[in-house]
Amino acid sequence: MMTYTFLSTDSVLQRTAEGALTIGERTPLLASKLRAVLFLIDGNASVGDLLDRAGSLSTLLAQQLEELVRLESIPSPDVDRLGADILEAKTLRDLAIVARTVTNELALSVGIERSQLFWEDAKTIIMAWRELSLRDEA
Repeated sequence: MMTYTFLSTDSVLQRTAEGALTIGERTPLLASKLRAVLFLIDGNASVGDLLDRAGSLSTLLAQQLEELVRLESIPSPDVDRLGADILEAKTLRDLAIVARTVTNELALSVGIERSQLFWEDAKTIIMAWRELSLRDEA
């Protein structure tokens, strides 16, 4: 089975409210091929199951699933996992490590440019908190 670059192959996908509306309406906002992929998402099949069913078209399906996540037609359960990792951080160093990991995962899903913008913002926030904590210690 192919490795999926953004969602875990164990993730079970569901349509967002917007995705469900898109299926009901033939809107030009979503390409017909992506709309067809939305029909595959039933809330029961995992990403791995869908990719296995796609056979030789699994690479194409993986790209289409990534696009649907970006368009917010299906939510990403991995976002919850990333949030949990951030909440587990106990120190600024831990938070910086998690932020860097999130940056790398974002590069795979939304591209390097947007992931670097996230990293710059995260770094600025972490450094500001570091400076505040150093002032409080003095």
